[in-house]
Amino acid sequence: MVFDRVVKAPLIRPVVLLSVLVLVLAAGSASTHPAPVQAQGGECPALYERAMQIIGSACANMGANEACYGHTLVTATFQPGASGVRFDASGDVANLTDLQALVSRPADPASDTWGIAMMKVQADLPDGSGNAMTFVLVGDSEIHNAATSGGLPTCAATNGPGNVNMRSGPGTTYGVLDVLPRGAVVLANGTNTARDWLRLEYEGTVGWVSASLLTLDCDIQNLMAVEPGADVTVRPMQVFTLANSPNSPCEEAPNGLLVHSPTGERTHIMVNGVQLEFASDGFMTAVPDQSLDISGITGEIKATAAGKTVTLLPGITTSIPLAGLQASGPPSDPFEIGPRYDVYRRLATDALPQVTVAAEPCTVSTNGNVEVRVGPGTNRGNLGSLRTGQSFTVLGWAEANDGTKWWKIDLPGTAQAWVARDEVDERGDCRLEVVPSADVPPLIIKPHSEPPPQQDTSGGYEGDAYIYFGADRTSIRPGECATVQWDVENIQAVFYEGAGVTGHETRRVCPLTTTTYTLTVQLTDGSSTRRTVTINVGEQLQDTTTTGEAYIAFWADDTSLNSGECTTLYWSTENIDTVEFQDAPVNGDGQRQVCPSGTTTYSLRVRRRDGVIDTRYITINVGGSTVSAYTASYYASFEVYNVTYYGSMSCSTSITGYAYEDIASGYMMYHAPGPNLYVYISDYDSICGSW
Repeated sequence: MVFDRVVKAPLIRPVVLLSVLVLVLAAGSASTHPAPVQAQGGECPALYERAMQIIGSACANMGANEACYGHTLVTATFQPGASGVRFDASGDVANLTDLQALVSRPADPASDTWGIAMMKVQADLPDGSGNAMTFVLVGDSEIHNAATSGGLPTCAATNGPGNVNMRSGPGTTYGVLDVLPRGAVVLANGTNTARDWLRLEYEGTVGWVSASLLTLDCDIQNLMAVEPGADVTVRPMQVFTLANSPNSPCEEAPNGLLVHSPTGERTHIMVNGVQLEFASDGFMTAVPDQSLDISGITGEIKATAAGKTVTLLPGITTSIPLAGLQASGPPSDPFEIGPRYDVYRRLATDALPQVTVAAEPCTVSTNGNVEVRVGPGTNRGNLGSLRTGQSFTVLGWAEANDGTKWWKIDLPGTAQAWVARDEVDERGDCRLEVVPSADVPPLIIKPHSEPPPQQDTSGGYEGDAYIYFGADRTSIRPGECATVQWDVENIQAVFYEGAGVTGHETRRVCPLTTTTYTLTVQLTDGSSTRRTVTINVGEQLQDTTTTGEAYIAFWADDTSLNSGECTTLYWSTENIDTVEFQDAPVNGDGQRQVCPSGTTTYSLRVRRRDGVIDTRYITINVGGSTVSAYTASYYASFEVYNVTYYGSMSCSTSITGYAYEDIASGYMMYHAPGPNLYVYISDYDSICGSW
């Protein structure tokens, strides 16, 4: 049987590539490097300036695939067979094909030494283009070429289950080139980015087989990620191991490797088993048995290890754990470099004249719908959503009242536009110590001296007893809460959920599922009566094809109206593709005020990301009586909610409390507990008169 199977299986017998080399590096670091000298006064800055002047002239004319001795002290180890190569003074140049390793020494102002070596690495840039990557090895550091054969790193792969297809690319949609027989042992010399297909060479055919079908004699992370059909020739120093001491006696003279990629080019290297894509400049350090740290200086770097890829922008770094010198886990989530960024930027500018490392302005882009608010925080007015793929200049930042960080962005036509930092992608120098802080627009509250009379919709008399039992919200999302309240008079006893209580109380409830609460009242004649209130909880739906969950909620303020009355329908969705209200496209979160003349059913049609169409219905029942509207009135006691733009309102709508955002088009209203929680008034003064 010939088959493909793409389910991942654990890899067998992982071994660490270059383990002997790791031991040699560790021993060399311990025995050959002198103890750091603690520099004093201005000795370190003077050493730095002299070193930059020397390498600027000594290595100015080096070509592709060459190494240059920059500043004292540097030691070179050559490949077997290389002879007559001089590499022991500033300006000496050697071909990278002859070079096995370089060791540079730590900064020591007393002896005027700080080892610096430069290399021009062709990597995967086209021959004859005149372009090459530039490596600058500095301080207490070692670099060993792991591409000595001129080819890709390889592992032996054994086919166990049966005949399997070799395809022209990493996936079952690619054509079959050949069949790999059961028991065949071949060389794997690459993987796809996802690390679930292997690139093989078998009897002159180069093809791809699902990694789950083969047993490797090494860790799959040791293989380079390559594109189908790409030139897979590996040049010297395109694959290497790096090791260095974590500390330098001079702050200006760090230990590590500076890497420059030509402007406009994307280049690929492999360092200590980590795949790196450079469209930029960066600095890296590798401390054995600790971590490989990669930091962005300009442009963009992508680092991949253990199946995880992170993107590094200027001022951002990631840390990959090392076992010896081999990556032993995925990159950490990106974080800010801190003060070292200025050291790396200065070194890149001074050591590489072709590099301009001015601070790149901070910009943000969207990789999904992102809400824009009139201030920092989810409790500020919502101006709408940005579409995927939009980019904006950052004007400043501020911290919301919940501690989250928000960017103020340059959104044309809007004086105040804010987005949450954790919801956008950043580019440029977006460190908080560099981006200026922005003034936060205040939440303006206009008080009223008298609260409006409350219309009692849930209370009434039963004999001489007055009984009210209700809730400020009867529809919530999972994790939200509501307040249940009762007011009873002229009764003998009252029980909430079976427990005795006083006649005027509230309870905060946070049900995880739709729940009905009961108030039992014992009247003065000894009889009992019951009242109930139901808190509806929107459901959580598992989407089996994507990460995250689809959330769909559809509810109304009131489903029973008298003729001439209105109610508001609400919907809230997350992790879905499209939403339609009454067959018309709408945003994922919204509301509509409806005033049906007769009983009417409304629909919300949602397409989930797994393709399922989920339609919800609400029926508004309309009776025959008519009630008169009364004028809106306002007062200052309120609780702030998450506000969304919902359109305009009329003066006949009852409002129980407010605050507002002072935006150009009018007032954004926050409502206290009541039937209409969120309303946007497009122009209150012209509609309803003065405050």
